[in-house]
Amino acid sequence: MAKKNNVFIQVGHIERLNPALLPLKNFDLNPKYIEVQRLAPYMVRGTDVPVVLDLMIHDIDIILALVNSPVKNINASGVSILSDSLDIANARLRFENGTVASITSSRIARNKVRKIKIFQQDMYVTIDFLLGLTEIYRVLDAEQNDTDAIETVPLDSYGSHKKIVYEKPDISQFDALEMELSNFIASIMGDETPIVNGQAGREALDVAIKIYFLKTAVILQSH
Repeated sequence: MAKKNNVFIQVGHIERLNPALLPLKNFDLNPKYIEVQRLAPYMVRGTDVPVVLDLMIHDIDIILALVNSPVKNINASGVSILSDSLDIANARLRFENGTVASITSSRIARNKVRKIKIFQQDMYVTIDFLLGLTEIYRVLDAEQNDTDAIETVPLDSYGSHKKIVYEKPDISQFDALEMELSNFIASIMGDETPIVNGQAGREALDVAIKIYFLKTAVILQSH
């Protein structure tokens, strides 16, 4: 409908604009394994929506943006604890290129947790969205200089030719909602394209629905 009428759609997956995620644009990412946790204390508001569509969908969107490959298969499980819909869910996505992503979402946790870990050849990234903290560990040649390195550790298992470099990029703090709205306005003006367009939103929703309803997924609901 948007294409037919030549209008823009921007989906409100605001976590894509989290300042802690943006430093990844400076690296060549090819994730092999991704692990995500998004936990929140119980609140009555919103419990009519399963946790997959309430919380997990934001991480699905991030993962689909990080992995440039179609989803091959999905396995999932979940339980209802305090409401009539899923309160806890875990999904395992396997992509055509071999990447695996494990996502855990819960709305009956004691404390808020919003973390993602990304593993790939010679690189490990951990991001705490709540703290706005990004930490990057990379394996480099021993003689290669890295001015952003905070700590360097020789890798004996690689002989004397490799080292682990630890980096903690400076995070530029900004209002993600303001940036989202500015991006939408700029898209209308023709200066930018939506960061999370309608196609990206539809793909994330499609995966979320499959996690919840797909017959090959194992969804356990206790009432």
